[in-house]
Amino acid sequence: GKALRAALSACAPPPRSTAALPRGEIGQTGGVNEPAPPYPEPLLKRLRLLTRVMDEAVPIPGTGFHVGLDSLLGFLPGIGDGLGAMASGYLVLCAHRLGAAPSVLLQMLLNVGIDSTLGAVPVAGDLFDIGFKANRRNLDLLEAHLQSPQGAQRRSSLVVGAFALGLLAFFVACFALVAGLVVFLVGLLRG
Repeated sequence: GKALRAALSACAPPPRSTAALPRGEIGQTGGVNEPAPPYPEPLLKRLRLLTRVMDEAVPIPGTGFHVGLDSLLGFLPGIGDGLGAMASGYLVLCAHRLGAAPSVLLQMLLNVGIDSTLGAVPVAGDLFDIGFKANRRNLDLLEAHLQSPQGAQRRSSLVVGAFALGLLAFFVACFALVAGLVVFLVGLLRG
């Protein structure tokens, strides 16, 4: 109830000011005539902390890898990947509330879907979780969007488009394989 409402309201963007800065005044982002960032820094700190906890909390000795709660939750059969996806969904929700472009949100959802789906495969999925780090990818996408919305949108559109084409090619190949198998079996039955 209250905790969920508080978490969701924490993602709400502050009201945007339409007033421009006086000519030559330097905004908080450091550029001339740039307005202050339209996003709350405390929210980004919480999202960075969430990402660190979920993807990078514990270093694996002797390697350059880190694991987080997402990788450890994956070892809980049935519910672990769902819990990880819920935490990842919070980051996507905050990105939506901060005005991320639809293509950026789609790429973020794609990352969560890949992480949750492949992470659900016993053992191999847990190893996949260690390397994929959907939350890190999504935080990077959000920060790129906040720095350069058009650039992030363009990159995300390309990734989502390539994924859609790959998925279409996969389904066409599956259809062709099934059709070929049916033709082969009908040929065997006719003798």
